[in-house]
Amino acid sequence: THDHADHFEPDLVGEHLLNDTQAVVVTTDVTAEYLASWFEDADQFEERVTGLHLEAGQTQTIEAAGIELEIYYLSHGNPTMPNFGFLFTLEGLTFFHTGDIVVDDIPLEEVQEFGLHERGIDIGFMPHFYLWQDEYEGYIESAFAPEFIIPIHVDLTGALTPRVVMEMVTEADNMFFFEREMSWWVIDIDPVE
Repeated sequence: THDHADHFEPDLVGEHLLNDTQAVVVTTDVTAEYLASWFEDADQFEERVTGLHLEAGQTQTIEAAGIELEIYYLSHGNPTMPNFGFLFTLEGLTFFHTGDIVVDDIPLEEVQEFGLHERGIDIGFMPHFYLWQDEYEGYIESAFAPEFIIPIHVDLTGALTPRVVMEMVTEADNMFFFEREMSWWVIDIDPVE
């Protein structure tokens, strides 16, 4: 979604692209340039890296590895740090990942213009702090309306975050929290054909 170190590590991505010749990357132009300049052998997979430039209010649809991706510019609070949201459907389930959206920079009305709240998002990957802080109450539902929410950007080393997230999980029947690495749950959703 963007090139911050907690979302993107050029050596890890570069090594993966070298070893999986079917893998592709669709990202911001800033992130693609970072990968190309940082990873020594980036020329070996440059045709499989797509860097896009979008600005506030813009969206673009592309196909990558046979998957149609709808990409949305969602502010990260700094125009030099573009952040994308990704909408895609796999096997009848629709997923949306917000990346590090800074909702203070995007009024709800602007996000609603994208119409994502009407798209039937089955699983939404949403920053946890917009789910429990009073000043953002209702933003995620009004902007994206996912059936199930997977909280992201959780810092398990912080004193506050794990407690708050666990409280959220106990209060909501559509949130899941992975407490250990390699944990998994099966979400029973009937995909729309």
